[in-house]
Amino acid sequence: MPHLSLPAPVCPQCNAGKITYTCEPDCCFNHICDACYTTFELATTSRHQSYPSSDFDKPERDSCDPTIPCEQCESIEVYQLTLEDNMASLLCVDCHTLLDISCTNIDPRR
Repeated sequence: MPHLSLPAPVCPQCNAGKITYTCEPDCCFNHICDACYTTFELATTSRHQSYPSSDFDKPERDSCDPTIPCEQCESIEVYQLTLEDNMASLLCVDCHTLLDISCTNIDPRR
């Protein structure tokens, strides 16, 4: 059965897994790495594929959790989708688009 979890992006500078969202939803999507203090924005690109199911239990979010906009519909309801074969992708649960993640506006602080 497919499973949704919060996205787990890594820092584009040091590959640390602990990053914090520093703004309000639907604003600039600016994040900061807790290890090296690099700031960056998260973005997505569509895979031009959709996932047919819409029967998901969305995990609860904290306001500091990574927030990523869907390129297709601009929703922030983007989650990590893990399928039965352990293949993972990002999924927008609003428009069902499968997505890839990228980082923009990278500003190393060290």
